[in-house]
Amino acid sequence: MFHHIVLFKFKRGYDKGIHRRMKRFCRDVMKDVPGAVSCFYGENFCEKYTAKHFSKGMSQGFTHVFVSVHENAKAHDKYQESKTHEGIVEPLAKVTKDYQVCDYITRD
Repeated sequence: MFHHIVLFKFKRGYDKGIHRRMKRFCRDVMKDVPGAVSCFYGENFCEKYTAKHFSKGMSQGFTHVFVSVHENAKAHDKYQESKTHEGIVEPLAKVTKDYQVCDYITRD
């Protein structure tokens, strides 16, 4: 399985409608992108639920996370090239201050 994880920091005063749009995006990925196994988007609760002995600030301002899982690297490549993915890039660019990407492969 190919796991694709993106952490987001948003600009001050950004349009909060992006969160609804990202949840719709996840539904569209599952419906329209061959090889998609799962797709999730939500708030990063790191600061709220991290063990008390850890220092605050572990999330470094990354408030939301997107996770998609694909059958393999080729399926992920097709996701990246899909019209569904292309349709979310610009709206995210308008509201995103920073992001971090982590991709990894498991042998599920």
